[in-house]
Amino acid sequence: MSGIEVCAIPGTMCDERLWSLLTPHIDANIHIRHLDITAEETEEGMLDAIAAAVKPKVHLLGFSMGGYLAMRYALSNAENISSLTVISYSARGLDAREIASRKNMIQWLSHNRYDGMSEMQLSLLMDNESLNNPEIADTILAMDKDLGGKVMLAQLKSTSERPSLMNEISRLKIPVLIAGGENDLKVDVAELREMNTRINNSQLHIVPQCGHMLPLEKPELLAEQLNRFYLSIAP
Repeated sequence: MSGIEVCAIPGTMCDERLWSLLTPHIDANIHIRHLDITAEETEEGMLDAIAAAVKPKVHLLGFSMGGYLAMRYALSNAENISSLTVISYSARGLDAREIASRKNMIQWLSHNRYDGMSEMQLSLLMDNESLNNPEIADTILAMDKDLGGKVMLAQLKSTSERPSLMNEISRLKIPVLIAGGENDLKVDVAELREMNTRINNSQLHIVPQCGHMLPLEKPELLAEQLNRFYLSIAP
């Protein structure tokens, strides 16, 4: 078997450390390649970066905001990729409460210095069990601190108005893996199940005792699903 190349797109305020606990458990034949989009200031710039990085028939993976970008790219360029994996992402788009929260944050960031994520914001990203694991929290806080307010403002401005893609995803014919945390406060599990019913060639994996940060909270369980998925569809 030749190597399986996976292009991995991170979420808001995430860099390659998002995959740091996951990759040690990935099969040796699977190569996860992080795509850095933190320098891009518009959604179109992020999509162009994906287009420039994607080799023919690569496997595309996206987490949260990266899941949205990966889905958008796949719907327009399915012939260029072999499969799509979306983690902690709903094709229904952001709900009204999340959009309002982001608008308030954009307004605040436009006039104030960003001093990092609060404990309340951190708690919304993880299951209670994960909050007691300092390695997970420290990784999230370190990414947030290092990327800073400029990246936060650009990413919120460029990807907060996400249209629902739920009516379009049935067009996908490539294999699709949908994964999410059972206790994700940002993504409704019911919407993940709806995605699974709308996509003909899809698999759904809901991880118990897990919040939004699935690659960090439950890396071994996620790696198990990724290994099974990629190895089952590899030529």
